[in-house]
Amino acid sequence: MAEPSPLVETPDLRLLLTTVATEAEAQQLAQAAVEAGLAACVSITPIQSCYRWQGTIALDTEQQLSFKTTADRLESLQQWLQAQHPYNLPECLVLTPIASSAAYGDWLRSSLS
Repeated sequence: MAEPSPLVETPDLRLLLTTVATEAEAQQLAQAAVEAGLAACVSITPIQSCYRWQGTIALDTEQQLSFKTTADRLESLQQWLQAQHPYNLPECLVLTPIASSAAYGDWLRSSLS
């Protein structure tokens, strides 16, 4: 078995997380973001979310989207997502710094250049 590639800090890469209600909404947002050059890749994962909304505790099935992008495209991605998102108050969490294998980081950057 091959040794895993070492992870390196990638200060120019970002991971933006959001959720939507349906798989169709998730697929539409993911494809549109990649087509627009705002994300190199978007992973879609079904999740259960428990949260307080308007004074009530809710437990819902949602789809979490993980947008892989670069720091220089992050603001444009956030603005685009705010305009396209079906929720009135969309989750928008950005993870930074992140680490990746050097090869994956290179692929991500080249996909957005």
